[in-house]
Amino acid sequence: MAVMNFAAQAVTTTENLAQNDVLAVRNAFLKYNIDEQAKLLAKMPISEAIAVLHECPLRHVQTLLD
Repeated sequence: MAVMNFAAQAVTTTENLAQNDVLAVRNAFLKYNIDEQAKLLAKMPISEAIAVLHECPLRHVQTLLD
């Protein structure tokens, strides 16, 4: 249950980020290779990481998780 609450809070925080900002970050993020992307995600605040991953293709997110 705590995970669900945390995810809901992260989504609420993400709403504060402008869509254009998220897309700009995603475009910059995708210029890095997979290993660098994983390192960047580990350093990002959770709300920003969720926002970026939400804009990436599902297959790419699955590749990052593998």
